[in-house]
Amino acid sequence: MTEFPELTPDDEFAELSGKRIADGMDKTQADNEALAEILKRRKDKEQSKDPFRFRRIGDIPLTPPKWLVKNLIEADSFGEVFGEPGCGKSFWAIELACCVATGEAFFGFEVKRPGPVFYLAGEGRGGLVRRFTAWKIARGEQLTDAPLYVNETPLVLIDEISCRNVAAALQKMTSALQTPPSLIILDTWSRNLGGDDSSPQDAAMGVSALDQIRSRFENAACLVVHHCGQGTKDRSRGWSGLRAAVDVEYRMERGTDNLIRLTCTKNKEGDALNPMAFQMASIDLGIKDEDGNPVYSAVLSETDFVDDPGAARSSPGKNQSLALGVLERLLVDNPKGVTAKIWRDGCEVAGLQRTRFYEIKRGFERRGKIKQEGEYILPG
Repeated sequence: MTEFPELTPDDEFAELSGKRIADGMDKTQADNEALAEILKRRKDKEQSKDPFRFRRIGDIPLTPPKWLVKNLIEADSFGEVFGEPGCGKSFWAIELACCVATGEAFFGFEVKRPGPVFYLAGEGRGGLVRRFTAWKIARGEQLTDAPLYVNETPLVLIDEISCRNVAAALQKMTSALQTPPSLIILDTWSRNLGGDDSSPQDAAMGVSALDQIRSRFENAACLVVHHCGQGTKDRSRGWSGLRAAVDVEYRMERGTDNLIRLTCTKNKEGDALNPMAFQMASIDLGIKDEDGNPVYSAVLSETDFVDDPGAARSSPGKNQSLALGVLERLLVDNPKGVTAKIWRDGCEVAGLQRTRFYEIKRGFERRGKIKQEGEYILPG
């Protein structure tokens, strides 16, 4: 007979082993499995007594990233896209929502974990339906049976009751769908916050509340749509702690040439995504307004990324000059060329934001300022 610790209650062991024997398992295997389950229950019970624990780093397995959308946003992550009004950030978020819900590729990026998407809109739900309809028409896809949902009542992150109601509604939907959310989108951050996004107290409370909602659902990613700062397009508006809290951040900007450009301004766990560019494509929705005129909405259409000619004329080129200076210094000791990693690391030491490097490198390549021979970069 299998021996087991003296502290194991005989009745618990007998019950667990007996159930397995009744199901046709031989006694030795039944005893072993019963013992294993008892030990696991004890371990779980002991761990539950300690709200804060440490774990040896060597006991934690090394795992690759779990992507929601490959190279764009990870599962179980917190992201942000920001920009001026009219720059297309909500259209970008709608594209992402539709692709995750349907499993369609997002501008060529594979959706690795398609599933339910919950779009928490702060305003304009009528316009939102028209934008989703435009996506359906433009992409030739159906959303009728897609697990894509929009809220009917507002979320107020700084209100505890509102957060509990949202979490309960998400839990109820998860139970009905028998699968957790893949993506939760807040459009916009300010309207769903319900407070002052420049107030550290309100914004920190909102981030904490959102983290608590996200923690209920394994591998759920969250994206907030936000405005850029007043007087500057280079950062999101309000409390700087929001940017510190997100894992990945994207900036959208409409250029002087009317091209919409997307750049990755933060990626906590890896390299920044190469810049992308879009145009706004008008879509006839097939309905008419009360005066008999056709009703239109729009979708984003990807196009080739080129530098904004107006911005190039007005920009002093500080970051570009810094990057070229670093490259020139590195080439003194490496006349055959340097790798992108060595150049990037040198730029970061010199004060260039890591996420800006690939944007600048790509611009240099387009303008012929640098060339690549194998893995090595040289002046153009």
